[in-house]
Amino acid sequence: IGKTGLGYIRTRVFEAVAKVGSEREILTPEMINGLVEEGHALRIFKRKHQIDALLVQILVEGEDKRFYSTPDGLVMKKELQLQGGGIEYEASTVEVKCYAPSKFMSCVLCESVEEIKKVDPGAFWQSVDQIVNTGCPDGYLVYFNPSMPEKYGYKEFHLRPMEIWKDIKLLKDRKALALKLFDEMYKKLTQQ
Repeated sequence: IGKTGLGYIRTRVFEAVAKVGSEREILTPEMINGLVEEGHALRIFKRKHQIDALLVQILVEGEDKRFYSTPDGLVMKKELQLQGGGIEYEASTVEVKCYAPSKFMSCVLCESVEEIKKVDPGAFWQSVDQIVNTGCPDGYLVYFNPSMPEKYGYKEFHLRPMEIWKDIKLLKDRKALALKLFDEMYKKLTQQ
């Protein structure tokens, strides 16, 4: 898990015991730019894929109730009728990144999902985590900068199961280890 992972887990244990959130900078310039611009990128995505409806900013609870995701978009592909009378949907996740020019260019110059994994690992793993938490079979990672002509300012990567199945397994294993470490730390701290 490494030092960064352990630091993250310790912070979550602190929050759980103290019942307060830790101070984190959540409104970075990139996040503010994303809030302003991701709607434009989602409209382009919708048009390119000829989608009638796209759900945006939906909070989805993972299998383990301690994991959540908020994909920027969910593409509803199929409605499935369940035997008990319920409805389930087959969907794809969409994550949009609206980075500053240098980081944006390093991402849009990538040619493959494997290359994006190296150049922008945070966005790659966020997208994989969204796929896992939502139970979607696939997802899209979109890079957008409105200052560029659409031909150059919009690029998407399709994360397909056959390309990322090892990453999905690794993520699930790491999340299981993180939960184990969290539970051990929490128990140790609260039983003193």
